[in-house]
Amino acid sequence: MKLDLRYIGWPLLLLTVLVWVGVGMFAQTILADEESQVFRMQQTQEAENKDASTIRLHALAQDTEQKRGQLDAILRVDVVSIVDMIEAAGKAAGVKLIVNNAQPENTPLPQTANGTQVIVTGFVVEAQGTFASLMHLIRLFETFPLPSKIGRFDMERISATGPGTSGGWRINAHIRILTTSDTSS
Repeated sequence: MKLDLRYIGWPLLLLTVLVWVGVGMFAQTILADEESQVFRMQQTQEAENKDASTIRLHALAQDTEQKRGQLDAILRVDVVSIVDMIEAAGKAAGVKLIVNNAQPENTPLPQTANGTQVIVTGFVVEAQGTFASLMHLIRLFETFPLPSKIGRFDMERISATGPGTSGGWRINAHIRILTTSDTSS
């Protein structure tokens, strides 16, 4: 009994191809499962990071509640009181001071803890005096008891206008102060 190799070779080749196709499909299934597992792990890690971030933010909000209340109290100063403080700084520095303008600036700021809107109010201040007294005034403005910033200031020397008069200096300053009080009040 003689076996013809042609009849055995083709079925063996077909069987080998089918086995390799099965191995390829099995490997592809394993890779897809592995990718799916990596994706699930990434999602879990992102969810854990988000939860941890939320917990830290909540703890920070609780830790700063008292400080935010103090900041609300500081910002709750009306414009008239601020002008009085600016004028008091002028008197303390020994200069002649005038507050020319106070108006809200279009700067978007967050709301305070109790829901009131923080407003940046710009004050234009003009003062006259000696150079030393004006520098003292600027130092007083820089250490203002409210959250403030000197935006710009122009300083010029005034010439003497008559016998026996010594000139002086004039300053124009723009001060930005945070408050929750509207300028219309």
